[in-house]
Amino acid sequence: MIKEKVIGISNRLNSIVDEANRHPNGNPGHITWSKAVYAIECLSKEVNSKPVMPEVFDDFAKKFDLTIQQGEQSLDEALNEIYMMYMHGGSKFNDLEDYMRSHGDEEFYTKCVDALVNGYEVEHG
Repeated sequence: MIKEKVIGISNRLNSIVDEANRHPNGNPGHITWSKAVYAIECLSKEVNSKPVMPEVFDDFAKKFDLTIQQGEQSLDEALNEIYMMYMHGGSKFNDLEDYMRSHGDEEFYTKCVDALVNGYEVEHG
């Protein structure tokens, strides 16, 4: 989920509601409601989306058993490794650390945490 997109869609939805409230007879009409429904669908899609991660992240994540059956221990280990990579460097996962350094540390770190906690899709190519 991209926070800026969610905020933008929410703002668009607010303006649609304002438009509906300004309608003189209290009936904003079909077009206004269609816009509102479309904005809600976009918001739902964005909120439920998973981050798309590079293959190098997928290779890293596969080193940990992140299944529900494993519990929180593997997730904690993976999150700790990502944190150490971000804060200190010198990770045993050099490929991912190099990728992180070349793709904006903080933004990519946040995306990694989201992907580990909420799941992700793999970018192929």
